[in-house]
Amino acid sequence: MEKKKQRIKRKRKEKPSARELHRPRSSDANAIFALLLASLCSRPNSVILINKCLFKLRRSLLISQTSLTSTLALLPTLLRSTRVENVCLAADIIGAASLVSFDANEEIASDSETVKGLISLLHSPKRKVLLSACNAVLDFSTTICARRQLLKFSALNKLM
Repeated sequence: MEKKKQRIKRKRKEKPSARELHRPRSSDANAIFALLLASLCSRPNSVILINKCLFKLRRSLLISQTSLTSTLALLPTLLRSTRVENVCLAADIIGAASLVSFDANEEIASDSETVKGLISLLHSPKRKVLLSACNAVLDFSTTICARRQLLKFSALNKLM
């Protein structure tokens, strides 16, 4: 009888899919915050880095409901930026976070500097900033707490 050599097949390690590699993790939010803080503190702001961080932050909010607590402190500064891209992305983050969870919406509403910064964008002469601000205000106004804050800071008058 002929002995057949039996080969034992090893299973290969499965490679992570592209989706898993690009899925934001909770540590990503901390890294994004650290990068944003460092780039905002540097004299010549790294515009490209700030834009990438804001884009990733907005994406992570939509995918995994990342906590906004640490980044909330930076939003007033970003809303007062002279760069249109930064302002628009910051307003988009406020809108996205407001729609993702009521807790995030109330967290933003409790920060008066962020609400004031968002409302101040409604006077912008730049159409892109104005559109982002209007969309963010619309998204933000989904809770009673947020609507009260908007009324408190006279957003209705500025919208008219």
